[in-house]
Amino acid sequence: MDGIVCLDRNGSMAGAILYTAIAYEFASITYIRALAVGSAYRNKGIGSVLLGMLAGISSKNGMNCIIGNCHRNLRPFYRRNDYRAYSPNEAMILPNDPEQIPQKPKDQYYDCWIVNPA
Repeated sequence: MDGIVCLDRNGSMAGAILYTAIAYEFASITYIRALAVGSAYRNKGIGSVLLGMLAGISSKNGMNCIIGNCHRNLRPFYRRNDYRAYSPNEAMILPNDPEQIPQKPKDQYYDCWIVNPA
């Protein structure tokens, strides 16, 4: 697992994103494990900057797309950042999957898939 951390001017953590690179036979995917922004720093663009940095890293490393799971209330945030945010419990098919196997979210709280081409 890798991550990107955003610090404020005092060196305190303002936000972070944790991710894992996953290689399938048909695609290389960046999977977002967690994205968090401190309450004092929300609505200031930090989450969007972290997603943008992750997109740059993913593209540079030849990843086909970025995926993850989010809580249904966060879907508008991901949509504003050019992610497709699936409806709660909607299945997603991994990009380029030759078998087209539907993937369901495995968590009851983070019940929506998010997907963005890298």
